[in-house]
Amino acid sequence: MILKKNIRYSFFAILILFALNFSINFWSTQKKQAAIELLQQAISSQALTTAIKQDSADIQGQVSRLGQIRIEAASAPLAPGEIARMDSRSAAIAEQIAMLVKLSDDEARAKAIDLQKRYARNAPPA
Repeated sequence: MILKKNIRYSFFAILILFALNFSINFWSTQKKQAAIELLQQAISSQALTTAIKQDSADIQGQVSRLGQIRIEAASAPLAPGEIARMDSRSAAIAEQIAMLVKLSDDEARAKAIDLQKRYARNAPPA
């Protein structure tokens, strides 16, 4: 009788420990998944920020060079291809900034929205 009682208690203890192990395992998996998603979001945001900076610097340099060419060429109009290329690069940067706003968390979203507004104000009209 005592042996049955001890076996029953042992069985329940094993079940409780198994349930506890399963719960902890499930919880840690959820935490790991959340951390991985946060890391992927941060990496994507960093890549977008780098691309935005590089593309903006490229456009700024190109505008400077085009300004010098126009001064030297006595204000000759730019070729339509040059204007279209600049507009497409500007639109690509605007899309990258919009993607950055989507990827940003609450803390960084305000800064990304501010960047988006400043870029829209300074970018050439589409």
